[in-house]
Amino acid sequence: MHPDSFSADLIAARIDTAAERIAPWIRCTPVEHTGFLSRLIGGEVQMKLENHQITASFKARGAFNALLAMDADQRRRGVVTSSTGNHANAMAHAMPLLGIQGEIWVPETVSPVKRAQLEMRGAHLKLVGGDPGEVEALARQEAERTGRVYVSPYNDHDVVAGQGTIARELLEQLGDFDEILVPVGGGGLISGISAYLKAHRPAIKVTGVLPENSPVISESVKAGQLFEVPWTESLSDATVGWAEHGSITFPMCRDWVDDWILVSEARIRESLKMNIDMHSMLVEGAGALAGGALLADPARFAGRRVVLLICGARIAASTLAKVLAAG
Repeated sequence: MHPDSFSADLIAARIDTAAERIAPWIRCTPVEHTGFLSRLIGGEVQMKLENHQITASFKARGAFNALLAMDADQRRRGVVTSSTGNHANAMAHAMPLLGIQGEIWVPETVSPVKRAQLEMRGAHLKLVGGDPGEVEALARQEAERTGRVYVSPYNDHDVVAGQGTIARELLEQLGDFDEILVPVGGGGLISGISAYLKAHRPAIKVTGVLPENSPVISESVKAGQLFEVPWTESLSDATVGWAEHGSITFPMCRDWVDDWILVSEARIRESLKMNIDMHSMLVEGAGALAGGALLADPARFAGRRVVLLICGARIAASTLAKVLAAG
């Protein structure tokens, strides 16, 4: 079906199916109240800790759902995927457990700690020059050339449904809240979450948070079409780069995401430190986006019940050292 023909109700039903399918393979991650940030806004702030997920990122949800949804012939043919790190680690974890062969294409600039994790898992890696968007295009071409299944890190209905299981968990854990801040790269995570919430709790505000250095989806939504937005490196390395042309996530983000916040590198850095100082918790740059948005403008959230999605934990020691040394 064309992505524009999908309704939130239909995608929410796929998410319910995904939740049952992946339950034996992933963790139901905790929600933790933060007194520090709650006092800062004079409201209630909860953190959904996907940094405690299998492979230290929400990406395990989408990876398992996409692989488990494949038929016997697709599994036999194997898969090709591409990623800046977290989706790759999730796929490298899931594929051997499910008996599926696959090749993972990653940019040569992938975070050293993420590459080390992949190599430790014995992943079949293909290191490619170019930005994440270019690597995605090449990986998809390779899958088509070899007759294998391409599993996008975001541009895939089953991946989106897997990520959307976070929203279902949140409603079970919290019942209700006013707003959720969701990190955005290619848009797979926020597409699934926004679809489920619009189907079940339409009053909850869904806000996408992106690094100022790579506002691809938010600028595309503003322009009314997906296009290549200039970007530069960011501490939030998992959310930088272009989104694939024709991605199913664009109409979902356009129709169901209520607001967008761009977060500066200084605020990402501040959020990384805050999570260590106030929560004794290590997160990666993308995992610090939601906290950075709240720290930048606490008055915007005054008196509200807010959920911060902490999407991942993996950060290179060298990167963290630079952040801490910056003072």
